[in-house]
Order: sequence, then structure tokens, then C-alpha cells
Amino acid sequence: MANTAHPHTHFERLWLAESLRLLEEQQGPLDDHDVRRQLPAGSLAERILARAAVHGSRLGFSAALQRWQGVQRLSLPLLALFAVLSGASLASALLGSGSAPVNVFVLLLGLGGLSSLTLLLWLLGVCLGKPGSVIGQLWLNLQQALNHDGNAAWLMRGYVSLLLRGKVLSWQLAAFSHIAWLLHLLGALGAVLVLLSLRRYGFVWESTLFSADGFVALAQSLGHAAEWLGLSQPTLEQISRSDQWQRHDAALQQAWSGWLLGILLLGVLLPRLLAALLCAVLVVRRRNALALDLSQPGFIRLQHSLQQQHLGVLDAETPAPGGAPAHSARPTQTAGHWLVGLELADDEPWPALSHAELRDGGVLRQRQQSHVLLDSWQHGAPAKLLLLCDARQTPDRGLSRWLHELADSSGEAALYLLHAEHSPRLALWQQLDWPHPLLTDSAQAHTWLESP
Repeated sequence: MANTAHPHTHFERLWLAESLRLLEEQQGPLDDHDVRRQLPAGSLAERILARAAVHGSRLGFSAALQRWQGVQRLSLPLLALFAVLSGASLASALLGSGSAPVNVFVLLLGLGGLSSLTLLLWLLGVCLGKPGSVIGQLWLNLQQALNHDGNAAWLMRGYVSLLLRGKVLSWQLAAFSHIAWLLHLLGALGAVLVLLSLRRYGFVWESTLFSADGFVALAQSLGHAAEWLGLSQPTLEQISRSDQWQRHDAALQQAWSGWLLGILLLGVLLPRLLAALLCAVLVVRRRNALALDLSQPGFIRLQHSLQQQHLGVLDAETPAPGGAPAHSARPTQTAGHWLVGLELADDEPWPALSHAELRDGGVLRQRQQSHVLLDSWQHGAPAKLLLLCDARQTPDRGLSRWLHELADSSGEAALYLLHAEHSPRLALWQQLDWPHPLLTDSAQAHTWLESP
């Protein structure tokens, strides 16, 4: 049987519904003939979400979603570690070994300049209504590169579409960027604290173009951050004579250390922290407010079929009220072994396999033909269903969904590929998302049919 585990969170169901909507708008509607009977009563939105969960499980979307989230759970800690180590490495490189004086303004610009500049650019984008994020966009591009095949590609499109419509995506990417910068700055700050604790550094300021008075005034104005934290800062006299290396003046070097830490904490790290908190709050609020956009063409198409059944308009195969109970989607009774061909050529001999216990389901060339077959299985599903396809054909997603639909209505299923030994496309079939046995010759088919 196919895996029927459904996603557990409301956001995941919205995500699946949006992904399937995009899939159906491009490749045509999925077959709801059997799915509608499994949907619980409720509003149209609830039934669309339940439908998405059922289709997602059958088509492998739920499994792909879980794999994607698993990769993220592994990659995010690695990226966080990289951010911390990059900050620590930068701080270590700028401070050096202590054998030479350190220019305090070069050190400050190196540790916090790029972070402050990108934060200002982000704030400008917010004011202009375009809160972009370079690091967040790079992360999104990486996700798209890693999830460009099969179901993962549709999940990626659905994810972006859902968050864009809810005005969440830009804030979520910005939150990712701010957190990455925070980790980088924390790594740098931690390395500065460790190195200042273990080594003696001398701090100076130097300039060829600017006057000493300008540097003294700038250093004094920036030093207010250290005062607010209770850290020491250099006096005017100490700043003035720091144009030369005062290697043995411990009080001067401690004052510059407090000045540097105060600016990094209040002037660089705190604004980034506030921006990250703002983005996180907006992301949580807007994600919680996400809902289906029932005005989308793909959802409008579902209103007729899903609402009709909800209001009591029954399908032809569903008993009238007061009669026998409705057929379940997965009958428990079994009706022997069945042989069914899919999209075989007209000149292909049929039945293509002879076996004493096989019942002939014919060759299906249109999806509508399978409805009649599925209806005949309502009171007795096949114990074993052997599906036949021509290995010389190219398998596509439509055929894959058709195979899964038929396999889900049986006790056991297998796919037998005709002409597999002469097919250049056999590798494509072997890569198909098919959790059941894949058989390539008649001997394997007979062995599978006769197995207990």
C-alpha cells in the first residue's frame, strides 16, 4: 500500500494545497473520483486542504516535504556554525598576534562596517516598500537549486507562491539574513573578548588625510556607547596621544578595549538584534494568518465538485440516504489477482501474460476508463494487481499518478515493463517514484503472482 501519512500542521496543508494547485493548472486536474469519498465534512477550504493531504500522500508530495525539511534541519546548524566561525576568524585576523599596534578605526570598520551598511540598505528598502535581503535571497536560490526535480520542484513553487501572496516571504528572508549576521557578529564579539583576555594589544589611530582633531571628536562621540554600558572609554588626552603606540600604558589599552566593546554591542549588534526580532514577529503573525485564496482559478474549479458532495449531491456510485452504506475508499474484501495494461500499443498482444489466477482488466488508454474498473472493485479490491506498461515509452508524471491511483486500490501492486530488455528508456522507469516491485520479464511476474 502507498504511504498515507498526512502532514500535521496547518501551514503544511496550505503548502501542499498551493503546490497541487500550481501542478494542476499546468498539467491538468488530478482525478478525484476516489479521493472525494475520503474527505470529511466541513467548509470548502477544509475539504480542499483534506484533498491536498490525500493527493499529497498518494503522489509522494508529503514524503518530499518531509525530506526537504529534514535537509533543512541538517543544513541550518551547519550554516549557523559557519557564520559564527567566519566572525571569529575575521576578528582574529584583524586583531593579529599583538606584536603590532591595531588601528581602532580599521578594526571597528572591519568588524561592524559591512553589517551596519547592509542594515542601513535594508532599512532604506523597508521605507521604499521593498524589504529585500541579499543573504536571504541567496538562501532561497540555494533551496531552489537543491529542489528542482520532481515533486520537490512543485513544493518549492508552492512555498514561494504561498508566502508571496501572504506577504511573508520578504520578511522571512530578511529574518534569515538578520539572524545570520547576528551569529557572525556574536562569533566576532566572542573572539574579541577571548583575545583581549589572553593577549596584550596596543591600540592607535592613524590617518594621512584627516586631522587629529577630527579623529578625537569622532572617537569621543562614539564612546558614549561604552559609558551607557558602564565600560571605560579613553579621555580626550588619551585619545590625543594614541596617534602613537603606547605599548606599556595598560590603562589606555583597557580604555580602548571598553570603547570598542561598547560600540560593537550597542552600535552594531543591538540594531541587528532589534531588526531580527521585528522580522520574526511579523513572520509569525503573517504565517498564522495565511489562508487559502479561493479566488484562484484552480480552487474555483474545485468548488463545484467538492461543495456538491458536501451538500448531499451524491456520485452515481454512492448509495442514496437510507440505503446501503457508502463504499469505502479502500475495500477490505479482495477479489483475486488482476492484470491491467496502461497505454499499450494497439498491436500489442493481449493479454500479455498468462496465469491461471489472473483476471483480465483490459488495456486502459484514458483515465476515464479506470473509473469503471475502480467501481467494479468497490466491494472486492484485487488481492494482487499487476500493471503492464511498455518500457519503450517515456514515463511522465501523469502516468505516475495513474499508476499510484490504481495501486492504492489494491492489496498489493507491481509494475511489469514489457520489452524492457530492448528499451533505451529503462533507466527512466527505474528512477520513477514507484514504491512497489518493478518487474522486467515474465519469470519475475509469475514469481511475484505466486508468492504468498
